[in-house]
Amino acid sequence: VSVGGEEEGGVIKAWIERHINSAQPNERESLKSEMNAAVQKCYQEGITTGIQTSHPIERLNEIGDKATKFEALELCFEVMSANEKISPEEMNLLRTYADSLNIPKEEFERLKDFHTLNIALVEDPDKDDERQHQCHKHRRQRVVLEQCTFLQPLHHSEPTQH
Repeated sequence: VSVGGEEEGGVIKAWIERHINSAQPNERESLKSEMNAAVQKCYQEGITTGIQTSHPIERLNEIGDKATKFEALELCFEVMSANEKISPEEMNLLRTYADSLNIPKEEFERLKDFHTLNIALVEDPDKDDERQHQCHKHRRQRVVLEQCTFLQPLHHSEPTQH
């Protein structure tokens, strides 16, 4: 995995700020120092040897709960879509992360649909632009339909007869 650009850095910075701001006031400074040190370390590793993801994923599997794993994958989606496109290689990497974190395929697909709704998925270069546009349009429609279905009441009451 390579080191990203300004857009990716902005996503990571915003994520860090959200976590620092959600911490208890007396813990914020130490959390800020820890996160800044971690970012600097990853950046240096990325420049010199490339970012290695196997150890952090193994560690997350050891200590993380499902919500934490899902949040980590969501951050990966946000970082990879920061430049408003996701390449097939990046999507394959995200699938690998999801598999490694034991995130079910259905949840991965929902997350993918949500995060790619308004960006370009870099498709097969042999497909024409109209076909890519239609694929994107159908994906958007499916996401909207799923959201509408999700928002409907859980129980439908039958009309009472008098």
